[in-house]
Amino acid sequence: MITDWEARRQIVATGKQLYLQGLVASKDGNVSVRIKSDKIIITPSNYSLATLSDSHMAHVDLDGNPLDSNRKPSSELPMHLEVYRQRPDVCAVIHAHPPYTTAFTLAGQNFSTPVLP
Repeated sequence: MITDWEARRQIVATGKQLYLQGLVASKDGNVSVRIKSDKIIITPSNYSLATLSDSHMAHVDLDGNPLDSNRKPSSELPMHLEVYRQRPDVCAVIHAHPPYTTAFTLAGQNFSTPVLP
């Protein structure tokens, strides 16, 4: 498993890349990392991934209970926790809101046809 410090560093770097690549806008998207079998670090609620620092993270157990953090976790925490419960082999979850994908979905376009090899 990864250390708390390394998880925070990687979440910050990943959040900035998601923002710079246009995969999230404003305060969309969230990232989490499993640091122990029962402990998660996740981006906080109401923060832009572009402006995160390692001190902003929320720290929770697999039931969503806060651990040594006064930050409110992302509202998508239940989805992240369910992934970790269902898949013990998964060590990180990235939930982005790509604007083009969102637009296609809102337009009723189906993504079942491969468009790239």
